Amino acid sequence: MSLENPSGFQVFWDKTSVEAAKGGLESFENSSVQERGPKLLASWQESYRDMASRCKDMDPKVRVKWAGLEMSARSSVTARQMETWGHGQAVFDQLGQERMQNDRIRNIVRLGVNTFGWSFKVNDMEAPAEMPCLRLTSPSGELWSFGEENSADVIEG
Repeated sequence: MSLENPSGFQVFWDKTSVEAAKGGLESFENSSVQERGPKLLASWQESYRDMASRCKDMDPKVRVKWAGLEMSARSSVTARQMETWGHGQAVFDQLGQERMQNDRIRNIVRLGVNTFGWSFKVNDMEAPAEMPCLRLTSPSGELWSFGEENSADVIEG
């Protein structure tokens, strides 16, 4: 909706914010979803395929509305991928399934690295002059490193 009808999205978001404040976002989401189970999955799949086809030819720098600040189309697509990955864990947990870990998570890690400064800015904080060195062992065992290797601050995991 934010891509094809920005003003409609704003109306939707304003209503969502008011309704979520009344009874909580989860309650609002549950009351607004008409489909359940396989029908909900099919609807979601149709939606993401439609979004992907519309986004593939879009100027990656065009600004689109979202729940917080506007962002570039490229960032919007990346954020949707991050949300799907992040919230997807709740689905695995609810189904009692173990999530298969693989190196495809690298793009989510890259998103975190790329938004390091922004995460401070959006919270009205000044970002450190230098991002800490981030060293991660991927699910396959490969070492991923981001930032300055000789940084005094290191995050490892």
